[in-house]
Amino acid sequence: MPTPKFAPVARTRAHEAVKAQIEEKILQGQLQPGDRLPSERELCAQMGVSRPTVREAMRTLESAGVVVLRPNDPTGGAIVRMPDGANLERSLLDLVRYSQLSLGDLIGFRMLVETTACHLAAQRRDEAQIDGIVRAQRAVETTVESGTNEEYIAADIEFHVSVARASGNRLLELSTSAVRAAMAGLIGDATVKGGAAVKHDFVRRHGAIVDAIRLGDPDLASSCARRDIVDYYLPLVDGRDEPTLSALEAFVAAAASNAPPTAV
Repeated sequence: MPTPKFAPVARTRAHEAVKAQIEEKILQGQLQPGDRLPSERELCAQMGVSRPTVREAMRTLESAGVVVLRPNDPTGGAIVRMPDGANLERSLLDLVRYSQLSLGDLIGFRMLVETTACHLAAQRRDEAQIDGIVRAQRAVETTVESGTNEEYIAADIEFHVSVARASGNRLLELSTSAVRAAMAGLIGDATVKGGAAVKHDFVRRHGAIVDAIRLGDPDLASSCARRDIVDYYLPLVDGRDEPTLSALEAFVAAAASNAPPTAV
């Protein structure tokens, strides 16, 4: 693939124009994940800007997860990377920390994301994806028996991400990982705090979700996910959030049964 050329930019807030050009090349497919950008010197010459301007643009792109900087790499410029959910995770956690979102908001969002992911995974019944879910579930079981808490948490997240991946919706996959990580950063992992008994209970609950997806029962899969969140996380929320979450639980339950939600 030929290296794309860049045009000179205006001097006012030039780093934003540099950033915009690079992002546009990525969106147009002229730059793919793994491609190397021209060197700092080449970008300066093509765009008619200074090195500090290019560096500021690169720092902004790196912060956004668009490129990986390799300052000591003698072969040239930054590497275009595949976007992931890391920025979404940081944004959610920052919003909670600065009191723009409550724990109840996060739990409610997680309920919507995970119940929807389970519903769609069961509806699609993609055999290859189901195999991935089963492998992830076995990994959780292994860590419960002989792994560390860190290994258990990583395996548990991968299980839920594998379910979201099976939904066929990339945004659900990213959101699942982000909201779980944001909640863990805020309150820790509820299953780890509960000890071995709670871990074993979650293995059982995961098994029910796997069985429902294998059976192709979207309502049952969604109901299992909703019940897990309600049982373990609803008791942690502030009393002010309880009415909203109770209404959300009723909404999700009604959606699964195709009945209108009743007033809470």
